[in-house]
Amino acid sequence: MAECKICQIINRKQPAKIVYEDGAIMAVLSDEPTIFGHLWVFPKQHHPTLEAIDDKIITQLFYAASYAASVLFQGLGAEGTNIIIGNGMHATKNEHLIIDVLPRKANDGVNFTWEPKKLTP
Repeated sequence: MAECKICQIINRKQPAKIVYEDGAIMAVLSDEPTIFGHLWVFPKQHHPTLEAIDDKIITQLFYAASYAASVLFQGLGAEGTNIIIGNGMHATKNEHLIIDVLPRKANDGVNFTWEPKKLTP
């Protein structure tokens, strides 16, 4: 099985614009941004789900995502952020847990609305 895209970034086999890195996590500018300033925050160990990650690393991930959101508010003048967790094989095409942090402004063209399904009881 080929190494996942995120692991290639971590192992410096694929270029990335790294904005934060420590021993356990990394944050980079998305190479497929939904909007300017779109960041990915992820663990350095390959895990597709939150459930597989040590609680200490999860704490670091969410701290970094929160800090990234603050940076986007200050640096890009974001008026809000979306923080989205790609948790599991079918939630992200990267097969590696990713927290997407997207800066938001009024009329930015990003639309997360969908028609809810009507489920039976």
